[in-house]
Amino acid sequence: MQGSTARRFSRARETITNDELAHRLRTLALEALMPGAKRSIGALSAAVLAAYDIAVATNLHIELDPIATGSVALASVLSAPIGIRAVVRDRTLAPSDADWHIGHGPEINGTAASILLFLAGRTGFPTPESEPT
Repeated sequence: MQGSTARRFSRARETITNDELAHRLRTLALEALMPGAKRSIGALSAAVLAAYDIAVATNLHIELDPIATGSVALASVLSAPIGIRAVVRDRTLAPSDADWHIGHGPEINGTAASILLFLAGRTGFPTPESEPT
């Protein structure tokens, strides 16, 4: 998280409710995902993961731009901890709800959300039975 955003969240945690914090996080994530918004891959990753975290926590369905989720997936594979990289080595990440594929070999299927949350270490291996919203 970039410095100014981290400072805002640090102050926000002290003065607002969880619902207000969730709303502000969602707003920041959606602003970062707006078409034409300038962003680094780190900021984009933070926004995409925050949006999926909120969607899972609130049991809401969210659809994100496949270019954004594919970019985050590629960056995540390249920077993932060695254990996760070992799991996806010689495999193809193939989301059922986005038009991108990363890698080669047998497919790892799931939604873009389940794949990205796995790559970030937030959930277990994506399977059709354990899909987040």
